[in-house]
Amino acid sequence: MRDGGLRRLTIDHSLRESGGNSDAPSNIIINALGGGESAFIEFEEIEQPFLKGDIYLLSFDGLHDLVAPDVISDTLMLPQTEGFEAAEKLLALAKENGGLDNISIITVKIEEKEE
Repeated sequence: MRDGGLRRLTIDHSLRESGGNSDAPSNIIINALGGGESAFIEFEEIEQPFLKGDIYLLSFDGLHDLVAPDVISDTLMLPQTEGFEAAEKLLALAKENGGLDNISIITVKIEEKEE
C-alpha cells in the first residue's frame, strides 16, 4: 500500500489464480512449501523502490476472500492500527465474516533507518 492505494503484487499458487480457472475454489493449491519434490519457490522482483510509509501485506485467501480490498486498505491506514494492531484488526474482520479458511497475515511498514 502506498499513498492510500492498495495494489496487489503477486498471485496465489491456487488452481483459481495460477491455473486460470475462475470457477475453482481458491483453497485448491498447486504449490506449497513442504509440498513434496514438485514444490517450488517463486520469487517476484518488486520494481519500485521501497518508500517511507509503504505498507506490505502478506496474506492468504483466508483474509482477502472475506474482507473487501477497500476495508483492508482503510484498516491499514488507521493511525491506531499500525503493525501488529493492523494484523489483529484484519484477523478479527475475517473471523467476523466467516473465517472459513486459514487466516495468515503479516504486515511490514517501511520506515527510515535511524542513524
